[in-house]
Amino acid sequence: ELSLLAIISALAAVLDLLFVGLFPMSQFASLALAMFLSMAVYAGARQWLVNRMLGTRVASIERLFEQLFRTTREVEAQPGEAGPALARLLDELFDPVEVSLLDKSAARAHTLRDGSAMLVPVPAIGDPAQPGMGTSTAILLRHAQQVQRLFTTDDARLADRISEQLRRAVAFDQAVEQGRGEERRRLAQDLHDDIGARLLTLMYRAQSPELEDYARHTLQDLKTLTRGLAASNQPLSH
Repeated sequence: ELSLLAIISALAAVLDLLFVGLFPMSQFASLALAMFLSMAVYAGARQWLVNRMLGTRVASIERLFEQLFRTTREVEAQPGEAGPALARLLDELFDPVEVSLLDKSAARAHTLRDGSAMLVPVPAIGDPAQPGMGTSTAILLRHAQQVQRLFTTDDARLADRISEQLRRAVAFDQAVEQGRGEERRRLAQDLHDDIGARLLTLMYRAQSPELEDYARHTLQDLKTLTRGLAASNQPLSH
């Protein structure tokens, strides 16, 4: 920062002398113009240096949301693959030299070795009784932005927030789907107990064979409907 300010100060002095010598300008006007141009150069150069130091592949909010949404869908389909899915997301975000999964637990994400590495815990997603869900894992990232910078405490906080948002998104979708399933089963039970009982009574009290046969077929259709409502999610082909 000091070196950049020294260079910009020298540039401002040179421009001021140049404007005074080549153009019919007052000293105040030449100084103001020189300062304006120098500050513009300073702002552009400083931003370029900051991008070089902090890394240029930091994802935007929209890109990060898109990646998080895609990872959530992957984890919902395969809860046991939460670790690899989160590792791919962190790999896109921080562009490290190496990403590996470790069989160890960690309370929070934190930097290691003065920032050359970062350890990120994998959030607990799904039923712990399921295969592959009972072990604690963590993700180790080495050398951010292809050794262009070090991991910082801000990176650790961002990784923690991403992990927490992933866990919350999956838990929210699972809760919504559970509520839908319970409502479908309730509707199926109500149809079976109420409408089914009425159709059964109508079938036995039918005044003609045609009406009895019609009620029997309607009752069969109702049973098919209630079985479909009460069943768990099925592929479209089924």
